[in-house]
Amino acid sequence: MNKRGQIDFRLPLLVLTGIGAFVVTALVVILTIGVVNQANVFGGAPTVSHTITNETGAYINTTGYTLSGYNNTWVSIVITAVWVNTTDNVPYRLGTGNNTVSAVGIITNQSVPFNATQWNKANVSYTYAHETGPAPLGQLATGNLTGNVTGGVQTISSKLPVVFTVIAIILVLSAIAVLVEVWRRFSSGGGTFG
Repeated sequence: MNKRGQIDFRLPLLVLTGIGAFVVTALVVILTIGVVNQANVFGGAPTVSHTITNETGAYINTTGYTLSGYNNTWVSIVITAVWVNTTDNVPYRLGTGNNTVSAVGIITNQSVPFNATQWNKANVSYTYAHETGPAPLGQLATGNLTGNVTGGVQTISSKLPVVFTVIAIILVLSAIAVLVEVWRRFSSGGGTFG
């Protein structure tokens, strides 16, 4: 209350405005970092494209075949053709829609073979890109910043129940204090607001 007996709401208003500004700023920062990271503004690591035609010795089934020479620098693996042997030794091309390739270079096929040994000696053609160097510093910094912001948001969100409980207690106690003050002024008979 101020000197004239009026309730002063400037401090709570300033606190709420500050909290609101902090939340809006945090959301803008998080969204900006996400957009920069997804847009790959700084570019990826330098790559060289490769095409492999008819890699022999593959087996195509639901258990999976690891592409020959695969290592963790391969990116953007795309299966372009799969040829399997039929019972009369005539190559049969499988539709690439049934093939999937994992991020670790394992190709699987959900088609049902004509017989158990039919696809044990398949030929696979594919393309991939091979990273030839480290990612640019800008991309690394953006990735690190994204990780830090994500970690910070998780830390803060884990503490929000406690923060909101404390805020709720403060609001309830403030409301009780205002009601007590109003009751005191009116019960003494001399107080008015305005």
